[in-house]
Amino acid sequence: MFGEHHVLPYKSQGENEIVWRFSFRQLGWLAAGSVISVKLATAFPPIPGLGIWGYFPYWLPFGVSAIFAFVRHPGTGMTFGTFIAEWVKCARRQRVYFRP
Repeated sequence: MFGEHHVLPYKSQGENEIVWRFSFRQLGWLAAGSVISVKLATAFPPIPGLGIWGYFPYWLPFGVSAIFAFVRHPGTGMTFGTFIAEWVKCARRQRVYFRP
């Protein structure tokens, strides 16, 4: 007993915060959304006749990526991106039916 060393496992309570309390996953989603938004803004002109609202479609990719970065599914606690990926895997799985 004396001198024995028992290593306690480290359990992280959440994701590692890197920059401004964002994790790598969140930074990745936000960076991807901002890159797509900039590409969209340089490729297409704003919608004419709507004034400032004509620029709204440029923010849509960033908004969708923010949803994937920050929103969690309330029932499972998974991130929205993980939940969608698991849902797609479940929908595409091969179903096996047994006949008695």
